Amino acid sequence: MRKKVQTVARIEAKTETLLQEFNHLNQSVKNQTQTVNDYKKQYEEAQQRIETKRNEYIQLRDQWYVQFAPLTLDSLEREKTNVRDEEKQMRSLREAQAEWHKEREQLQRDERTLEQRASELQTEQIKLEHQRESLKKETESFTKKSTRPRRKRNVRERSG
Repeated sequence: MRKKVQTVARIEAKTETLLQEFNHLNQSVKNQTQTVNDYKKQYEEAQQRIETKRNEYIQLRDQWYVQFAPLTLDSLEREKTNVRDEEKQMRSLREAQAEWHKEREQLQRDERTLEQRASELQTEQIKLEHQRESLKKETESFTKKSTRPRRKRNVRERSG
């Protein structure tokens, strides 16, 4: 009998534990169901707001078309013309820039050529100055020789 009482006590303890777990799970399900219902309500409210905003947008769009569409077509044509003009200006600016670059490169080549020619001329000038100096020395040497008093010849040779 004691065993039966112990078994019954164990069964009752397990039953109590299972009952507590069941109550806990049941409460959890109720909470989750409430959360799902809250989300569902929020979703429906958001859908309602979206629909309201969509209708407002359609109404405003229709008003805009009635009021501004004719003006917009004219302004689009003007804008197209302006864009074409700007494209032409940009093209001509690019062409002018390309021309400027070509001229600049040519000037740089010319400058290098002139610098090289100047260097050559400077070298030539130095050579010419050396030649001038040597010619000057030769001339002085020659002039000294020719202006030297001649030896006097014997008087006998003159009367001769």
